[in-house]
Amino acid sequence: MERIFDIEIIAIEFPSLLEWQGGEPDTFVGRHRFELHQATSDQTVFHNSETFSGTMASTILDMSRTALEEEFHTFNQALKKRVEFR
Repeated sequence: MERIFDIEIIAIEFPSLLEWQGGEPDTFVGRHRFELHQATSDQTVFHNSETFSGTMASTILDMSRTALEEEFHTFNQALKKRVEFR
């Protein structure tokens, strides 16, 4: 499912945080966040989260939850593979 929204970067704390949001104000807004936390000297924990708000958020999520979860899983696994390859 293709979704195209204008986005706005709302937080950057280099090198550990990137947060942005996009959607239709009051109707459906997704807020996405990437966070990196150093767990040990050679391990980093990656948090990938998204929250949704707006009058249509629950309806849209009910229709697309499975696809969103698959997209998150695919992205996270691809990132893990790429990072661990280095």
